[in-house]
Amino acid sequence: MKRKKYFKFYSIKSLAKHLGVSEGFLIDLANKQDGNYKFCQGVMIKNKSRDLYKANTSLKIVLNLIDKKILNYYDFPKTFQGGIRGRALRDNAQFHTGKKYILKIDIADFFPSISPEKIFKTLKQLQIADKPASLLTTLVTVKNPHPHLPQGFCTSPKIASLVLLNLEKRFHNLFKEKKCDYSFWVDDITFSSDMPIGKFKNLILKILKDEGFSVNQKKIELLTNKERMVVTGVVVNSFPTLSNDRKKEIEKPLYCLVKFGIVDYFKKNKIEISEASITKIRSSLLGKINFAKSINPELGIKYKKDFLKITWELKK
Repeated sequence: MKRKKYFKFYSIKSLAKHLGVSEGFLIDLANKQDGNYKFCQGVMIKNKSRDLYKANTSLKIVLNLIDKKILNYYDFPKTFQGGIRGRALRDNAQFHTGKKYILKIDIADFFPSISPEKIFKTLKQLQIADKPASLLTTLVTVKNPHPHLPQGFCTSPKIASLVLLNLEKRFHNLFKEKKCDYSFWVDDITFSSDMPIGKFKNLILKILKDEGFSVNQKKIELLTNKERMVVTGVVVNSFPTLSNDRKKEIEKPLYCLVKFGIVDYFKKNKIEISEASITKIRSSLLGKINFAKSINPELGIKYKKDFLKITWELKK
């Protein structure tokens, strides 16, 4: 795959041709923006309530095309890890493994804070002409409850990363001669160094404010290698390994499911038992085990052996 720094669409017609759809279809889809998605409020994901948007069939097809034929070809800096194909949590953790100091910052209300104006400006900087940039902006954003980049669209993580490019450039210029590493995992930004990184905190916060982002003050963390240093669920003190919290997310349900079975597990956790809920729990647990295996192969293999002992079928 040949990576690109610019997209260079000069018209809606050239954009439509690249995506393999008609110009009229794209324009019609953009004109019906409000009717192209469903708003799902308060969806629980990893014990957090999130507002998600689900695209309808036509919009979903186009978003997948934008993601596959345009965004996947962009040459994102290596500092962008989250939401970029071929980059994983272990890769993100490698940036910061073995460092003496770590600073973690979380951008507050990240997706809601990315306005259509920010996206349009970013697309223009990537040499996309006004009309195709405006149409793309409309397709990848929602209007309600206010115009913004939505969680739930397949294009959102990479669009967000494009919007962060100027911020990344400023961090690069700040730290290129200071032996400090940094990485983005969507809205989580991690800085690490063998020198005290905390002295740059206020300057980093100022740069974020200049770029139009606010910070979740409660999630700012300054860590030293005298304590357990966790980056996106991975302990990075000496080598990447699974955090205790991640282990508990796997070991507790795994133990209960193996020892007591799915019926008792679902009753204990007050989950309505059905084929759909069983499939959901099974897929979630398997996904966590595969993640564990990518960080710690031996531990992941052990988890997988226990997982295979579970009987997932309901007795008739």
